Amino acid sequence: MSARIEILVVAAILAIAACDGDNEDDDGPPTETPDLRGECDQEAEVGRFYVQHEPDHSVVSGEVKDGVVPMTILEEIAAEGDCRLMRRNNPQCDPACEGGEACDHDGECVPYPQVVGVGEVRILGLNKDVTMGEGAYFDTSMPHPGFDPGAHVRLEAAGGGYEPFELYGRGVTPLELPAETWVLREGEPLEISWTAAGDEQAHMLLTFNIDQHGNTPVTMFCVSDDTGSLQVPASLVDAFKEQGVSGYSAANLYRITTDSVEMELGCVQFDIYSHATGDLQVEGHLPCDGDEDCPDGMTCDIPTNTCV
Repeated sequence: MSARIEILVVAAILAIAACDGDNEDDDGPPTETPDLRGECDQEAEVGRFYVQHEPDHSVVSGEVKDGVVPMTILEEIAAEGDCRLMRRNNPQCDPACEGGEACDHDGECVPYPQVVGVGEVRILGLNKDVTMGEGAYFDTSMPHPGFDPGAHVRLEAAGGGYEPFELYGRGVTPLELPAETWVLREGEPLEISWTAAGDEQAHMLLTFNIDQHGNTPVTMFCVSDDTGSLQVPASLVDAFKEQGVSGYSAANLYRITTDSVEMELGCVQFDIYSHATGDLQVEGHLPCDGDEDCPDGMTCDIPTNTCV
């Protein structure tokens, strides 16, 4: 073999090896995360995948539908600073919709969105690579924690009868809350604190609900940087209480990364988060499960879980 031919053969072998190496990198855990695209617009969201870190377990799950469920579209009724009040409305159609239909916010009956498959879904970069078959997008056998802080994560959906897509995220630091009670008091801002981590591409999401039995439940949503504290303005605290209080209040805080992608069905979102539950109370409101939970002279109104 001449020297020139030998050089060409070696060059070809090296090129093939380089290509093979690129394929292996594409098929392996990601080594970086692109800029995340944030959450879906609620009027366009048809699906969401989650990697959840709870205090005692980790779970992967997801679902995609062929349309937007009307009741998931919330109405903003007040906003200030990092927080906003969102109300869930129940659209009513006249005549009433038939089975398999939903009433939209224009008062029209539309086909109720159905769960669809988007092909095999793989998630790489977690502490266990996850492969989920079409129509069964969950994995409850994750190690705990399911990811390392700062891990680069990529979700790959083969598409099935739709176009394939990719979503990205980062592992976040487990969330730690101090042992304290958050009390909503009329005319006062509410201070929330946690142990900050400063994870890249992560933010904090806080949700409150104080009217567990309301006809049109209102939820407080606050989104902020991971600084270790946020303040819910007094004006929103008052507006929140005016919407009604019943039952046991719920408070949830998340350290989270969020990515989204537009596909032909709509928008699909990917959240990786660590979740903690806060102790939230409303001044002057006494929740209960029975009369024994109430002070002398008061009884428990079971339908609203409230001492009266």
